[in-house]
Amino acid sequence: MDVGNHPALVRARDRHRLAWSDDATEQHYLARCRRGGLLVSPIRHAFALPDEWRELSDAERTNRIIFTVADMHPEYVFSSTTAAYLLGLDDSYALQRRVHVARSRGAAVSKPDHGLVHVHTVLDPARDLADLREAQGCRVLHPERVLLDCARDLRFSESLPIWDAAFREGLVEPGSMKAFMDRCSELQRRTPGIRLARLLLKYASGRSENGGESRARAAMLELGFAAPEVQRTFRDPSTRREIRPDFLWRVASGRTIAGELDGMRKYKDESMRGGRDVEDVLIREKDRETALNMLGILVVRFGMSDVYDRVALQNKLAAIGVPHVDDDTMTERMFLREWRGQRYPASDILARRGLGTE
Repeated sequence: MDVGNHPALVRARDRHRLAWSDDATEQHYLARCRRGGLLVSPIRHAFALPDEWRELSDAERTNRIIFTVADMHPEYVFSSTTAAYLLGLDDSYALQRRVHVARSRGAAVSKPDHGLVHVHTVLDPARDLADLREAQGCRVLHPERVLLDCARDLRFSESLPIWDAAFREGLVEPGSMKAFMDRCSELQRRTPGIRLARLLLKYASGRSENGGESRARAAMLELGFAAPEVQRTFRDPSTRREIRPDFLWRVASGRTIAGELDGMRKYKDESMRGGRDVEDVLIREKDRETALNMLGILVVRFGMSDVYDRVALQNKLAAIGVPHVDDDTMTERMFLREWRGQRYPASDILARRGLGTE
């Protein structure tokens, strides 16, 4: 029989999963095929045809790994970046470095792949493991716990887009997040990630429209610039239509500066264009900049390449006069810049996106 027609592989293909089986005979057959080079094993005990796996996008590979782990272990409760991904708060596949699972202290959790699954102990199982949510058919921790996990595990610039998205989608309110963090501090004096989480609560904004804007704002904050207003509304003097620059600063001299983030996604992604063609989007951007100039607002434009090249962003914002924070606040910003998050072993999902081994 052609291995691609094996029932386990057919089932997996239909369900967009990796192939595995509860039946010992089937599982042994799949393992023999892997040893013979007919299959690859992106995660332990789960398999795929080499050509099919190679052709999948990062999104498809990430989904198949996470959902296969969930199928193999329905008792799992997902946490941290895995839960954020399932909740739709994170679209950066680079953050899906491993599968994060939660448990209560002392509880045993079987791990199908010791290099892939990381198990976290929750401080308050009566709350955290009782107040579970379902996301894409998987069990996840409640959003407040997920945000604190992300603050613990990620850099500030990686966490801020997730926090912004949670506030934007209404999954978390600032008040409930503060109350949750206060309770965590009562339960454990040194709650991992709590200091960064409190700063994320200070700077997160549900008005941020997408992850690119959030990453740009994180870069501005880490560079020591004053926190901008996000998506501030003005009226176009000529059309009376509402216009909203991505970022806004009011300078002590009386000037107002708008920052506009340019990105190819807004031109390529039809859903972001709102049904308009690319030319119309470009014209609307130019019209908005003209309207801002008519209101006496200076405009500085930058792209994601500037966000990733911090020197370029620093030079553009400084040249147009975006103010820096005072020395006391700069100490806080240095902490944002230096926080590296929890470090985990090198083996991760990113490595499994290639052919992988059992």
